[in-house]
Amino acid sequence: MTFAEDLNDTNLTYELDDNEIIPESYSFSDFQEKINQSEDNSSISINGTYRYDKNIDENNSLNDGVVISKNLTIIGDNCTIDGNNLARCFHIKSNLNIVLENLTIVNGYSDRGNGGGILTDQYVNLTIKNCVFENNKVYNWNGGALSTDKGGYVEICNSTFENNTSIRESSLKWNKFKRGSG
Repeated sequence: MTFAEDLNDTNLTYELDDNEIIPESYSFSDFQEKINQSEDNSSISINGTYRYDKNIDENNSLNDGVVISKNLTIIGDNCTIDGNNLARCFHIKSNLNIVLENLTIVNGYSDRGNGGGILTDQYVNLTIKNCVFENNKVYNWNGGALSTDKGGYVEICNSTFENNTSIRESSLKWNKFKRGSG
């Protein structure tokens, strides 16, 4: 890809090489709408980048992640889910069967609960295939990339996990924090 800038009127020009594609970029609200419009037990195919945008998504309470509340298979085609270091990527509600395939889940963040990339509630069966989890983190909770609740089952196939962290304060500060005095 080549890039040129016209300094006279600040117009930007991109010239793509043959077969080069710039993925589309969307907000978490766009992704939530796709999920809400889908039928239970259906598949959704997505491409491009879905990035948490505080100006759009905070008003829709999506800083806790894109909410999945029905049985779904989500299949990505060159697709990235990006929490932008401000939001969890997915929050999967209880008693569901979910398949995530060919997704890159990056920069998820939570300081309000477990799971920076993905949080599942109780009794979720989650299958993860050919996914990448990178740079997801939680602060004073568990599961930088993924956290499951009671009765959850997770099957992971051909997926990679890189630089996902759970950051904890020292135990003294943590104990005070848990008791509400810190």
